[in-house]
Amino acid sequence: MNASIHKSPTNRKLAPVGLAAVRRLAVERMGFESLRPEQEAVIAPLLAGQDVLAILPTGAGKSAIYQLAGIVIGGSTVVVSPLIALQVDQVLHIEGNELPPAAVLNSHTSASERRRIFEGLADGSLEYLLLAPEQLMSGPTLEALKANPPGLFVVDEAHCVSEWGHDFRPDYRRLGKVMDELAGNGSRPRVLALTATASPMVREDILRQLGTSHAHVYVAGFDRPNIDLRAEICPDIEAKEKLLPLRIAEMGQAFGGGACTGIVYVATQAATDTVKELLQQNNLRATTYHGGMSKADRNQRQHEFMSGQVPIIVATSAFGMGVDKADVRWVIHYDVPDSIDNYMQQIGRAGRDGQPAAALLLYREADLGLQKTLSAPTKLDAAKVADVIDLLRKHPHTPKEELREQLIETIGGGGKLDRALQLLELIGAIEMTLAGDITPRRKKEDSGAIADEVVAQQDRFRDWRTSRIEQIRGYALTDACRRQTLLAYFDAAAPDQCGACDNCRNGRTQHAAKVAAEAPAISANAWPVGSTITHKTLGRGIVQGYGGKNVEILFEMAGKKTISVEFARKKKLIELA
Repeated sequence: MNASIHKSPTNRKLAPVGLAAVRRLAVERMGFESLRPEQEAVIAPLLAGQDVLAILPTGAGKSAIYQLAGIVIGGSTVVVSPLIALQVDQVLHIEGNELPPAAVLNSHTSASERRRIFEGLADGSLEYLLLAPEQLMSGPTLEALKANPPGLFVVDEAHCVSEWGHDFRPDYRRLGKVMDELAGNGSRPRVLALTATASPMVREDILRQLGTSHAHVYVAGFDRPNIDLRAEICPDIEAKEKLLPLRIAEMGQAFGGGACTGIVYVATQAATDTVKELLQQNNLRATTYHGGMSKADRNQRQHEFMSGQVPIIVATSAFGMGVDKADVRWVIHYDVPDSIDNYMQQIGRAGRDGQPAAALLLYREADLGLQKTLSAPTKLDAAKVADVIDLLRKHPHTPKEELREQLIETIGGGGKLDRALQLLELIGAIEMTLAGDITPRRKKEDSGAIADEVVAQQDRFRDWRTSRIEQIRGYALTDACRRQTLLAYFDAAAPDQCGACDNCRNGRTQHAAKVAAEAPAISANAWPVGSTITHKTLGRGIVQGYGGKNVEILFEMAGKKTISVEFARKKKLIELA
């Protein structure tokens, strides 16, 4: 698809109106019987002039929210999303309804098509502009938007804004600067940030980075009760190799009377081929998908799976965003994921048709070490960071690209430079424009002291990344209800026993509740299993169970910890959140 403006039958803008008119548009132009409650809950504050962060599950009609709201708010609607395929899908959807024109702007857009898009923004004939964040950093695009301010600015897959999220994209982090540029022109649009999964910490970071701290936050239900949650402990690789084809065959019989559609997630690109061969040896047809493939190969493998030609896909975490196949019956993690966030996102690809589905984690303790290695962020050297600061001070107001070769020679490759600059900007030691011009700040302070501050910040981030993997261990080994454990992480309500996880079925949940009832803290009705607590030094966590006089808590930042109940009560360390 090219990036030209796509005209649909109706090209008439409406004056700002209320929710009743949006309901009418949904029926008349999109063929809806009615808006869903969650759609109305997001559209209403937008129409009232508020920014909104909406946490909505896939299939909740997120695109319809901005397509309808954008018509009545006035000005164009800019939609930032990370993948061209997602943008093209949205334009095709817009073309299929009686909605105003839409365009996709990307690196393949020709100069003539780009000119037509900018003309559409200028004369008001273009309603929806879909683009990746990189496009917003280009001078002409930003200038066109400043000259013709959008009424609504949509950040799709908004978790990409936060480095605490499960799919951080540095270019997304700079969207806050775009908002500042538009606001500086006296034309700040309303902001709608959309994502399917975000923990409370990620939500806070999204709002902070986008400069929308006073936004209305709407969180829909995270629970997918049709997905049965399971985990099996594997002492060695041989156990995993035996269990995987066996469990796939069992799920095929349970859900489809034979073969059925599923996803196997692995940690490395090499493992996709290894596991595919294992499945083929057991007469199971599968294809593979990972980020190291060419785009053509990825598209082909995804098409084979999505069309049903091949029932099983073995993939790394690269397979996921933009994938919406309704009849996936199971998701199996052959290797442990790097976080609860990613796990929740990936298992959510099962059972999107509302029919019964399953999510199985094959947990092997040794796999945690591999995941920690794969997930380890860049390690920075304080002396080299200080040298970078000194070099920037010698060349103030110089574009980063002009200094890149010298800077990389100073600090090293592997993303170290970009990470150091991100942290220097975070602590206010430099200021960087969208064009990449860098201006040093805090110039009277010792560069070594600032460098130590940068390294300390990065070390905290490294510790946090490690703690996310420890949270997976906590989930795999818990005796509590698995659904409650997952939902509590996202600060969502859950029953004490869901009845749709292995722990509830085999009685471990009841046993954990019995042990908890005998614990000193629970006798005072203080910290029920599954409750969210706040520790004075360790922060937010989820009570997972009790053993003797100790309470086990899965912390958002520090991972799983065992704490003396008596000591915590005496020092008043823990409070219910």
